[in-house]
Amino acid sequence: MFTFSPLRYLLETEYGQTGIGSGNLTTLRKGKAMSDSIAKKTSFLDRYLTVWIFAAMALGILLGTLLIKNPEAFFAPIIHTAP
Repeated sequence: MFTFSPLRYLLETEYGQTGIGSGNLTTLRKGKAMSDSIAKKTSFLDRYLTVWIFAAMALGILLGTLLIKNPEAFFAPIIHTAP
């Protein structure tokens, strides 16, 4: 009976391994080889993209709270009311 194994598919397509007798299978199962290679390929900004997004949102909320004292006057030029 044939069952689809995503790990075997990854080994055969990405890493060129055809057999599971080598030590690569156990290394990939632990996540060391795949995470190390991905971490080496990504830059510092890409690795912490989620952190940067949340930091930008927090900074925007903080600046909006500190700088905008009167929201009606601040957004008055933007809001166009029909005559």
